[in-house]
Amino acid sequence: MRSNSGPANGLVGLFVHRFRDGRINVQGRIVGIDEPRILVQCASWIDGAPTIIEAWSRDVIYSDECKLYGTEAQMKWAYEQECRAHGEWNG
Repeated sequence: MRSNSGPANGLVGLFVHRFRDGRINVQGRIVGIDEPRILVQCASWIDGAPTIIEAWSRDVIYSDECKLYGTEAQMKWAYEQECRAHGEWNG
């Protein structure tokens, strides 16, 4: 049953990076809860436009595999910092 209320509703609206091999692999925004899954609207790396919605487990969201942000600006800043750390920032 889909729910946007209850204890987990504080996740809805947060931005997220998911990591693989220590690097940001997916960027997106939490758009809903469908217990036991968290629904994440993924975003394009090219222009930031919404792409697919993926269902992630709560265990993944709360693991070291993910970082949560309150705003899109915070998420973008974190991405920029990672790119700079790896010599990949041209901005």
